[in-house]
Amino acid sequence: MIDELLETNGTIFETILPDNSGISFKYRLLTLKEYNLFSKIRRLEAIEENSLATKVFERCYLGDSAFLPDDLPAGILISIGKLILWMSGDCDNYTLDEDLARHRSNNPDNTIFSYIRSVIVTVFPMYTLEIMNSWDREEILRKFVIAENILSKQRENYKKLELTREDPKKPKKTKHGIDFARENAMLRSKQNPFDIEQAQDKVSESDRKLSKEQLKSLEARRR
Repeated sequence: MIDELLETNGTIFETILPDNSGISFKYRLLTLKEYNLFSKIRRLEAIEENSLATKVFERCYLGDSAFLPDDLPAGILISIGKLILWMSGDCDNYTLDEDLARHRSNNPDNTIFSYIRSVIVTVFPMYTLEIMNSWDREEILRKFVIAENILSKQRENYKKLELTREDPKKPKKTKHGIDFARENAMLRSKQNPFDIEQAQDKVSESDRKLSKEQLKSLEARRR
């Protein structure tokens, strides 16, 4: 499953048959190039519609369709093929506004790494998002620092990213527009709440132990 996720850029869809048979189908969406080709074939009516949908399924199915059971419900592969076509682009006239809003919500423009990517692309336009996603953390930070060094020499008013704050009790946006409070909230939301509670309990326990030691020290001084 991990290899499949990596090969499809982390986007895998699954259809599970509702008859308790345990049969499911994992598939990806068509690339833009593939979708345009299938759409052209459909417009030219070069292939019958159901046959085209089956071809789409075979193209996107994550597995060998030749080994699928022979007793599958009639038309299931055609239905999934049409669903893939819908999600790959046929839905544009109906759901594009909602889809854009969803992706904007999932990819906010005021995070640290969105800023880092923007700086890298500004200085090195040959790097695409796909290329940057293939880098590890150290590589993307190295490229970012180099890009910042170049920008600081090319633009007198450019200020390097500064993540420190004068008053840690009053988190605020930096001059680069990064909302630290939101960043921290997002990180905490992805943590197991029990892990957070355990960590807080450990801190509280440590504080209590420290207080007892301080009291003993004070008692010793009084004597």
